[in-house]
Parts: sequence; structure tokens; C-alpha cells
Amino acid sequence: YEKMIPLIKAIFLEQPLLVAELFEKGKLLGDPSIVFKLRQLHSNIQTLRTYGEEIISTSKELDGKARERVERTISVSQKAILIFFPLFLITGIGLLFLITGSVINRLRLLVAVVERTGRGEFTRLPHEGVSDEVGILIKKFDEMEEELLKREEELKKKNEELLQSKKLAALGTLAAGVAHELNNPLNNIYIAAQVLKREATNMPDFIRETVDDIMAQSIRVKHIVSDLLEFAKGREPEMRETDLNEVILGSYKSVSITRNTEGINFNIDAPDEPIIVMADPAQMERVFINLFNNAIDAMEGKGKLSVTIIKGEKAIEINVSDTGKGIPQELLEKVFEPFYTTKDRGTGLGLAIVYNIIKKHGWEISVESERKGTTFIITLPRGKS
Repeated sequence: YEKMIPLIKAIFLEQPLLVAELFEKGKLLGDPSIVFKLRQLHSNIQTLRTYGEEIISTSKELDGKARERVERTISVSQKAILIFFPLFLITGIGLLFLITGSVINRLRLLVAVVERTGRGEFTRLPHEGVSDEVGILIKKFDEMEEELLKREEELKKKNEELLQSKKLAALGTLAAGVAHELNNPLNNIYIAAQVLKREATNMPDFIRETVDDIMAQSIRVKHIVSDLLEFAKGREPEMRETDLNEVILGSYKSVSITRNTEGINFNIDAPDEPIIVMADPAQMERVFINLFNNAIDAMEGKGKLSVTIIKGEKAIEINVSDTGKGIPQELLEKVFEPFYTTKDRGTGLGLAIVYNIIKKHGWEISVESERKGTTFIITLPRGKS
């Protein structure tokens, strides 16, 4: 027992060196290699313990550094929070006020524009590059403004046309009465002048010249009365299929018979095929005769008279252009008014008659003029042509 108890104790305490020494002292083993292995095991254990201590030491050092880094990061984060949180808060509040102010200002501007729109003043708001709700609202409002402006212009145009129609109707009634009252006295004057001319063969020259002047002025007044009657009649057009090319060429031929057109270069630019429209050919011939006469007067018998017919998908457009002296811009709105004329000897009814005829056909007519030359534009919608 004296030998075995220390051996058991050394084995239990995992002390291989002490076990090897006990084996040697007590001579308990006959194989010396076991003692060598025990000593080698003791050496390995010592080496492992050394490595373990180094590992523990290194681990503690790494743990300390890691803790130090974490604590430093936490400290920096805390400082950053203390610095940046108020900055973010101030920036956020500033942006909130900025955005709110922008929205409120644009809404106030929109309210002001709505009020002006209610008064009939149409103003466009800038909305390019703005995609928020207020920007979309402004964009939709601008679209509404454009539609309202178009309708306002259409309404204004219709009111002007209605006023013109009422004016023409009133003047037509007056013209009819005046024409009927003048017609009989004029016929009597003209017949009397003819009789007097036949009896004035042996009278002095100044008497014959006076009689000729009476007859010439009577004929001129009879033309005026004829225009008045034509203006006053205003009969409804008798619609039938009409070739525009034939009407235009026939109208110019009629003008050429009654006027000197040697200095006029007449040109018609139209499609080769017949252009058939529903119209009153007699009334349309009157329209083009009046336009051609006005153009010849404006060019004083010398210049270029052009007629261009354009067939579009929605309408047919007829342009009657001359190279005359033109019409001042401030007078363009008055050219279709009855009794308005820039001629020394004009009645001012030619274009009024043209306007009446065009409107009764359901077509449109407008005029454009620059410093030189005038163009009358007649538009025939496809549904009415």
C-alpha cells in the first residue's frame, strides 16, 4: 500500500512525471519504455499548458481590444447622435416649412388665377418639372384654362357673327325700303333723260353733255339700287352639285366681259379632277365676281390675281389673292360691314353680299392682308361641301 497509494494518487491527479518516478523508485515495472513515454507525456502536457496559457493571454488581449473598439464605437455613435440628431431635426423642420411654404404659395397663386378666370382673364401657370399633387392640380387647371380660352374665343366669334347677322338683317330691311322708293324715280329720270337726249340734237354742246351726265349718274345710281336689292333679298341658296372650277372660271369670264383685264395675270391652282360641292352656283358666281372686281380695283387693273383650291381631310379651302395695295390691319375687321368702302365710288355692299352668301351656305370667310396684297379665304367644311 505504501507504494500503490501514491501511485494511484499521482494517476488520479494526472501527474505522469510523478508516476514515472514512483515506477522507478518502487521498481514496479520491468519495461523502461513506459517510464520514457510517461516523461514524454509530461513534457507534452507542459507544452500544451504553455500554449493554452498563451492562447488565454492572447484571447484576453483580443477581448480587451475588441471591448475597447466597441466602447470607442459606442462613444463615437453617441456623440454623432448628439450632434446629427439636432441637425437632422432642424433640417427636417426647415424642409417641412420650405415644402409647406411652396405648396401654400402655389395654392395661393392658383386661387388668384381662379379668381381672375372668374373675371374672364385667362392666365397660364408654370407647371413644368413639378410632379407632386399641387403640380398635377396646376397642370389640370392649365388644361381647363386652355379649353375655356378656346370656348371663349368661339363664343366671341359666334357673338360677332350673330351681331353681324342682326346688323345685316336690319340694314337689309332698310335697304329694301330705300331701293324700292328710289327705283321708280330713277327709272323716270333715266327715261326722261333719254327723251331729252333725242330732242337735244340741235342744242348747244353743254346741254348735251349735261344730259349725258344725267344718264351716266342715273345708271350708276341704278347699280347702287340693284346692289341694295341684292343685299336686301338675301334669299336662301338653292343647293345642288356644283363644280367649283367651272364657277370660278365662269365668274372671271363674266368680269372680263365688263372690265378691261388685259393687265391682269389670272391663275388658278386647283386639282385636276372636278371639285364638286353642294352650293347655289348663281350665288357663288356672284361671290367670285365681287371678289375679282375688288381685286382688280385694288391692283388698278395691273397685277396678279390667283385662286388656289386646297382639298384637305376636314375642309376645302379657296384662297383668292391679289397683288394690290393691301388693307391696313386696323380696317380688316370692317371689310364685311355694309356700306363700308375704301373706294371713291364704291357702295360698300359687295363684300357684305359675299359675307351673307357664304354664311347662308354654312361656310366661313376671312381676310388676310399685308403691306402689299390681300387674300380672301373661303373654308368649306367637308360635311357641308
